[in-house]
Amino acid sequence: MSQPLDLNQLAQNIKQWGAELGFQHVGITDTDLSASEPKLQAWLDNQYHGEMEWM
Repeated sequence: MSQPLDLNQLAQNIKQWGAELGFQHVGITDTDLSASEPKLQAWLDNQYHGEMEWM
């Protein structure tokens, strides 16, 4: 039977691999971005996106 996935160890491995590949920083975040949506909308409403019309 296989061992349960150790997410902390996986995160450390990913960060180490990134460093070995020359990245200065590797970050890991949650995929739930629902809390960020109102902030993004306010940023767009304030036209902080400049000439990035695709946003």
